[in-house]
Amino acid sequence: MEEADEDSVSEDSADEEPALRPERPTREKIFGPFDRVQLAMFLASVAGFASLAGEVVWTRVLRLVVQGTTQAFAAMLVNFLIGIAVGSLIAERALRRTKSPLRLLGQMQLVLAGLSIIAMYVAANMPRILILLQSSETLVPHEASVVLAASAILLLPLALALGTTIPIAWAIAGGDSEEAADNSGRVLAANTFGGLLGSLCAGFLLVTFPGFGPSPETSVETTSFRGVDFAIAFLIVVHLIAASIALRASAKTMFSRVFAIAFPIAIVAAIIVVRPTVNVPYLLDAWWDTNYAFVNGPDDSWDDNVVFLVEGRNTTVSIIDRDGLYRLFNDGRPESGFGSSDPGFGEELATLGSLPTIFAENHGRAMIVGLGAGHSTAVATGGPFEEIQAVELEGAIVDASRYLYNLYPERQFPLDDPRVELVVDDARAQLVLAEEGSYDAIISQPSHPWLAGSSALYTHEFFEECDRALAPGGVLALWTNLFRMDVPHLRSLAFTLHEVFPYVNVFVVEDSSFIFAASDQPLNYDEGAAAAISSEGLRPYLRPFALDDLVDFAAVTELDTAGIECFQQGGTRIVDDRPAFEFDLAQLPFDADIPRSQLDQALEECRWLGPESFEGMVPEVRADVLLQRAEWARDRRSALTRLQNSLDGLPIAEHEMRLVRGSIAETMGDVSGAVEAWNEDPECHSCQVRINKLYEDELNWGALLERAEAGNLRGDPSPFYRAVLAAENRPAAARLLEQLPEPGVPQRLREAVRVFAADDCDAMLALVEEEPGYRVERPVMRLAARCAFRLGRLDQGEQLLEDWNILHRARAADLANEARSLNGKNNGLAMRYFWRALRHNPGHAVAASDLAAMLDLNGQTERAERLILDTWDRVHRLPAAREQLRSAADSLGIDLP
Repeated sequence: MEEADEDSVSEDSADEEPALRPERPTREKIFGPFDRVQLAMFLASVAGFASLAGEVVWTRVLRLVVQGTTQAFAAMLVNFLIGIAVGSLIAERALRRTKSPLRLLGQMQLVLAGLSIIAMYVAANMPRILILLQSSETLVPHEASVVLAASAILLLPLALALGTTIPIAWAIAGGDSEEAADNSGRVLAANTFGGLLGSLCAGFLLVTFPGFGPSPETSVETTSFRGVDFAIAFLIVVHLIAASIALRASAKTMFSRVFAIAFPIAIVAAIIVVRPTVNVPYLLDAWWDTNYAFVNGPDDSWDDNVVFLVEGRNTTVSIIDRDGLYRLFNDGRPESGFGSSDPGFGEELATLGSLPTIFAENHGRAMIVGLGAGHSTAVATGGPFEEIQAVELEGAIVDASRYLYNLYPERQFPLDDPRVELVVDDARAQLVLAEEGSYDAIISQPSHPWLAGSSALYTHEFFEECDRALAPGGVLALWTNLFRMDVPHLRSLAFTLHEVFPYVNVFVVEDSSFIFAASDQPLNYDEGAAAAISSEGLRPYLRPFALDDLVDFAAVTELDTAGIECFQQGGTRIVDDRPAFEFDLAQLPFDADIPRSQLDQALEECRWLGPESFEGMVPEVRADVLLQRAEWARDRRSALTRLQNSLDGLPIAEHEMRLVRGSIAETMGDVSGAVEAWNEDPECHSCQVRINKLYEDELNWGALLERAEAGNLRGDPSPFYRAVLAAENRPAAARLLEQLPEPGVPQRLREAVRVFAADDCDAMLALVEEEPGYRVERPVMRLAARCAFRLGRLDQGEQLLEDWNILHRARAADLANEARSLNGKNNGLAMRYFWRALRHNPGHAVAASDLAAMLDLNGQTERAERLILDTWDRVHRLPAAREQLRSAADSLGIDLP
């Protein structure tokens, strides 16, 4: 019985086995070789391809306007993810209302093709949209809400349509409850692999594909298919192919089958004919004149100034010609430029590229971080480096920089120098791979630090990598911006750099750049630095900016190591894990900057250069450096005060220190303080010469005559010659000729004094008539006019007197203009220039009005009122001048007669 039972069970089991493992029926082929699941997988892979490729392509387009910040990328990602999520919900509802998921998917692919075409026109008008969103002419947004809104306008409709694809593909695949999970997994896997393929193709093939149209190196046409236009057109074709397949597979009638093929082909034909475009030249150049860009919008005229346009692997690189000034743009942001004047670029790049040659202990191997337009590399080739490695991440930048240098064949492209090696790679990766101590110099000029990726070249970890890669005595030269920057972040950068490098100097040669030099050895202005600054290699780059001399170069130093230690107080370390520049600076308005006045205020508690810096300086030039610094900072009152407060304890001779103190006082507009300082040492020849020149500028002829009587006739005799002529003092003129028996310089003025002392009017008029040089000497012209009247030559006298008046009025106008440019920057000197202008032309209403306002602001109300009333009396026949004075009087509460 047991055996029988076992046999029975065995037979039963055998009979039931086919029911437990049923064979799956062969699936019906619904489109060519594809069954329903395979077709769903194919369509899902196409959707994934288009989705990820679209993210890459549209991000490239968006970056041209909002720039490649982290928040811009996040905004793009947020809109894509939201769109895909919401699109899935929309698809779920739509599937409930349709009997054919295939037809629905085909329709959505047609919608995607249409939305892509619309998005091209939206992208082309993005500058207009940003102006409306921000209510501002600034095209680069900094507020997260604006970036999100701009991204949503461009990308959200596309993302919504893309989000419907996967749910519809799952519905196409179908299957019972047992097959649904397998089919869903297959569809999702196909979508994922399609997305991977799309991102690779978009980034490495589609965007950089030459497309159809003229060569970008010769001309640019918005209607030609290349770059992002070609990539988007390709994606539109992909959507249309998917639509045609889906609609054809779902077609039940002949009309539906014909429509499924003919309609997508018609759209492709229309695209070829119309050639929609995002108008990259417009997106690149709209910032130049936002009013014109807003009113006129994208059209073919924007092509005119774009002479180079290439879609690189990472960025869009272009060159725009602005009346002979060529500007290099990287993803729509200006990186560098090139012009016809020597050396073709700015003083900040000449300084940055020179620092390693000047301060590095050895000159073996150098690295350039970021080729840009090639200028820093070109300056480095002017040094004695044996090998220079230029590292650039974007290959298209290399082509653009060569294009720039080809415009000026007389200037050698730096990569053609046999010492220069080009490496297309990430510079930081190159530093990590470099052996310890393998470089003597690193010149880092990365892109703007608020951009994703660039901020990694301003962190503590990067500086540590530089320090490890530098040999002892090596120098890191680092550029950073003063635009889209604030003082706290500048402090943090100084703090972070000084944590790694014990010696740091800062140079400010123009308003947009803050240039660091860092080393493990002191950065001294010694004989070696002097020789390097004046060397034949650096002179072509430094001379155009008057920086090819040790005195001039040292004068543009803004901070030495002691100053850095002062300035960095309150700064925090910038690290890779929290790249503050990337996140914080991107939130600043694009037109935010640190003006010189604000920078001076931030530095006012810090010494300019301390005793240690002067100890390492060539002794013979120390005083000259201070004098040149005073001249360099003449329009910066805070900088002059800081310089004045830095003098104590400097290793400079006492007589030189008096000269410096007096010169600073003069530059601040303190005439009495300057004379007092210079008179402390009567034996100081330079001091006495400066007193003479100061009195001449002040038209203080009486003081000059007193100095002549006292025998203080040092230096150029011109001030004394002019004094006796202006004072019309013949006895003094005769004594001066005896005191200065040699002709000296200038001979012309001495001859006029001799004729005046002899009271020879015929000779005086002959001088003026025969020698044009006398017609710029105001005292001579006045005496000549008097002589003409004495001799009865009234017409000649009136003409000479008018010429004399013109000279004075012209000088008064120049002084008033200079004073107005100094107003608010160095008020002491501005007031001094206004007073001088009024001495030349007492009726100068503008000078009187501005000076009265400054006096009133300083609490000198009575003096301001007296000035306005005196000038009012002098301009009674000049309606325009009276109107100017009336306006000034009203604003100051002064009652005019």
